[in-house]
Amino acid sequence: MRFVLTTFLLHFISGGLCADSPPNVILILSSDVPRQAIGGYGTATQTPNIDRLTKQGIRYQIAWSMPTFVLSQRTLLSGRYATAGNSTTDTPTSIPGKAKKSQSSKPTIATLLRKSGYLTLAAGKWAADGVTPLQTSLTANGFEKHCVVESDHQSHAENQRILVNGEIRSVPNASEAINTFLADLLSKPTNQPFFLYYPILSLQAETMKEGRPQPSASQLDRARHVDRTLGKLIHSLEQSGRTKNTLLIFTSIQGAPAKVNPSSPKGTKETILATDSAVRVPFIVQAPFLNQGGRETHDLVDFTDLAPTILEVTLTAKPQTLELDGRSFVPSLKGVEDPFEKRNWIYATFGNVRMIRDWQHFLDSDNNFHDLTKDPFQKEPVSPLDKQAPGRKQRLELLLERLGRELNR
Repeated sequence: MRFVLTTFLLHFISGGLCADSPPNVILILSSDVPRQAIGGYGTATQTPNIDRLTKQGIRYQIAWSMPTFVLSQRTLLSGRYATAGNSTTDTPTSIPGKAKKSQSSKPTIATLLRKSGYLTLAAGKWAADGVTPLQTSLTANGFEKHCVVESDHQSHAENQRILVNGEIRSVPNASEAINTFLADLLSKPTNQPFFLYYPILSLQAETMKEGRPQPSASQLDRARHVDRTLGKLIHSLEQSGRTKNTLLIFTSIQGAPAKVNPSSPKGTKETILATDSAVRVPFIVQAPFLNQGGRETHDLVDFTDLAPTILEVTLTAKPQTLELDGRSFVPSLKGVEDPFEKRNWIYATFGNVRMIRDWQHFLDSDNNFHDLTKDPFQKEPVSPLDKQAPGRKQRLELLLERLGRELNR
């Protein structure tokens, strides 16, 4: 702890990121809450707590998750794209890399933060691999304390069995029990910074159909539930007096729209549809010590960027042998306009489906190429009259080929 504080003091004197003690980090993940279900993204939906974040923070218009919760958790905690089949036991790889390496062979951001003096917390739900005991999985990924539902397959708000620091408890309402756990922790005076990873328990809801501009009624209910839960956490944070020194990130797993393969036998698993809207999610960042907030940006981010950003903000050293696929978006948070300081493509994958985009165009591994500024729901191919399209498609093809090759070595 003394090392962390000393490092921050020296960095502040030399013109670094933060003027106070090491910042706290809260990473909130919702499930199947699309941008269209959030008022702060220009809709009529009443989500006052999320909307307040959009006014006080930075609202990203082009952010990609991975298509599933399991893959998103692996990606955001490791900073590396996860290889992806339908099994939860797939192992991620790094770019560049010559061989697959299991997730346990590389430290997560929670592991690195804990070593540097942070209290690391996991709450809500946890994507276990189906083999490793839940508590063992949490500890192996760097979390010192936890309050999570016993099974990620029953992670809706009414789940009644939770694991609290290794102890199974039966509770009337898991969501409320987790909120109380976090409020109690935040109410305790301490100088130790914390990292909270919080995938919010959610109500059951259908996935928004591809091409439908408006969310379903059940998705709106889910968004309101997430908003209420977020409001309770923000209230506890404000009561503790830590808001100004906390990096708070809110994002989501939209839940990839699916389509049935006509050639598949009845009852077989649906195929993930490779579209921008399948993985494009709300992404809001509040960092009072970095910016004034209250603006939107079209800078590109995906879930691999979370790890390097959190490490930079907390001044946590990255081992020289640890290669991250993502890129810190701290320059974006600070309003830097230099394009060389930012990403110019983002990527997602699920099984054999791979997709990539830049600010304008989208390409998938089936060679579907679209201009998202003119055709956001990807109904028509790019016009042959577009003289700039071939060169931009070739660039995305080269990137997609390289990523596919390196991720599968």
